[in-house]
Amino acid sequence: MSTVRNIDGTLSGSPEDIAALTPDRVKALPVEVRGRTACINCQRPFQRDVNVFTVYGWREVAISGMCEACFDEVCSEPDEDDAA
Repeated sequence: MSTVRNIDGTLSGSPEDIAALTPDRVKALPVEVRGRTACINCQRPFQRDVNVFTVYGWREVAISGMCEACFDEVCSEPDEDDAA
């Protein structure tokens, strides 16, 4: 699938297609991946180099609906101070 600009201005495409776009084409634009345009956790729009940074992050968007920043936070190991 190639990347397309939707009528509402968002970009749609596979995670790999979105990640391959040059930053100047994507950074400030909302991106749609599998029908989602915002993170289910923080509600911020998916944006390259803002809350999704890698092709793996775009894949995670497609799987979980979370931006890479939220997914990393949710899946990180708790600090020892937090566990006490």
